[in-house]
Amino acid sequence: MAFDSPADGGRVGVSDVGIAFHATDADDSAGFAFTCSVDDALPTSCTSPFQTGVLADGAHHVTITPSDAVGNTGNPETIAFTVDTTPPTVTIDTPLPADVTGHHGTASFHASDPGDDSAVMTFTCSVDGAPAAACTSPFPYANLANGQHTITIVATDAVGNPSAPVTVTFTVDANAPLITSAAQTSVAAKAPLTFTITTANIPNALIHARHLPAWLTLTDNGDGTATLTGTPPRAGTTTLQLIAANAHGPKATQTLTITAFRAPKFISGARTLAAPGQPIFVSVATTGFPSPTVSSADLPAWLTLTPDGNGFATLAGTPPTVGTSTFTLTATNIGGSVDQLFTLRVKNGVGGIYVPLLRF
Repeated sequence: MAFDSPADGGRVGVSDVGIAFHATDADDSAGFAFTCSVDDALPTSCTSPFQTGVLADGAHHVTITPSDAVGNTGNPETIAFTVDTTPPTVTIDTPLPADVTGHHGTASFHASDPGDDSAVMTFTCSVDGAPAAACTSPFPYANLANGQHTITIVATDAVGNPSAPVTVTFTVDANAPLITSAAQTSVAAKAPLTFTITTANIPNALIHARHLPAWLTLTDNGDGTATLTGTPPRAGTTTLQLIAANAHGPKATQTLTITAFRAPKFISGARTLAAPGQPIFVSVATTGFPSPTVSSADLPAWLTLTPDGNGFATLAGTPPTVGTSTFTLTATNIGGSVDQLFTLRVKNGVGGIYVPLLRF
């Protein structure tokens, strides 16, 4: 006697298993009778194919004993198999429901089978409800319009159990790039600079620059950003053109200005003399880059401060009486602020216009 199906030691994907078998004898015309036993239950008369009845998932066996027409009983034969009706489970790794992608991309996925971890899976994929077709991970998609789209994936294990369909809904929003980082930045002269260029829209833009000075390096990070690094050798202004491009729409450009600053510093003296009733004009001088602006919040009422540009300013006024005035001058640029405590002494016997000595 021999078994035709299923394969001995194999897996079956149904709970009511059909056992096909046949027997031979020296008398080919002999009629056979058979008894079948499932999992060592009492044998019952049976014919091929024999249906086991509903079996639980797991290991089982069937024993069949043949008898020929004259009552000769053959050796019992046993077939073992595993019932596996547990479907696999599909997980879509990308895209995720919150993802925004370009017109072209790939879906990656995997499946697990609680009934047989070693099982070989097959998959079908469908985009936006189109007929499902055989696929593997990663699964490419192309030419999707802007808007919401779906990908549905079904896995089937080695014994034919299909998974529940798993669908992901994602958004395609492919547009020309935009440069979203600031159009200016600053760093102290002779200090290291790190500046991140950012862009928007899908797919991620590639970024490069024109007019890069020798001290500056641009590195595209591959994710729609780029990094500028370098150390300006001196104070000054550098202007370069940034260009961002992807597969959709026109390129984006931006003029980026980098200011290498030198902190402000007073180079004029901090005191002077004046006579009551006599007008004075006092020059205030600073250094720094960009040229500092000079201001004061506590001048005496009779005194004015007028910025002259290029880091200079003029104190002007006519002191009404003798006495000493002390006030704060502040020089400011993008590198910060510095204060100078200024003393103006008014006394009799002082002639002419006094200008403080410069301190270089």
